[in-house]
Amino acid sequence: MTAIQWTDLSRVVQIASGDEGIVLYTQVVNYVQGKCNVRVVVAVETSTNRSAVLFSPDIDLAAARLYRYYKARFQIEFLFRDAKQFTGLTDGQARFPCQYELASGDFCQTGSATRRL
Repeated sequence: MTAIQWTDLSRVVQIASGDEGIVLYTQVVNYVQGKCNVRVVVAVETSTNRSAVLFSPDIDLAAARLYRYYKARFQIEFLFRDAKQFTGLTDGQARFPCQYELASGDFCQTGSATRRL
């Protein structure tokens, strides 16, 4: 078994992403450590030649759909990151250290209580 050379994409299938300047390459490969097959998608930005490797254990999932899922996921993550940074959600409102402990304990208890429902 040989390893995949991500710099040589001649052995994988090229498809359109639907986004201008992005080309997708896909292949189903065997993930030895996970003991399963995975769909690998390499998204290449043609203007800068930067690439991102995406994968899914669902080998029937279309490469373009997998790319859209990752794209939506990262947009959501960036939204939360920006919201936390620019709205002060990372800053606590407590004035004393014991209030931090109380707030974090309440949060954890609320989370575990909702999981039981």
